[in-house]
Amino acid sequence: MVFQVVVKRTEKWLSDNEIQHWLETKNLATTQND
Repeated sequence: MVFQVVVKRTEKWLSDNEIQHWLETKNLATTQND
């Protein structure tokens, strides 16, 4: 049970990180285009 919770939290953390990274990359690209 505990292991499943850890996996779920890790997946959420990874997806949050990917979204954050994607937003930063998009912001950098937008800034460079300006």
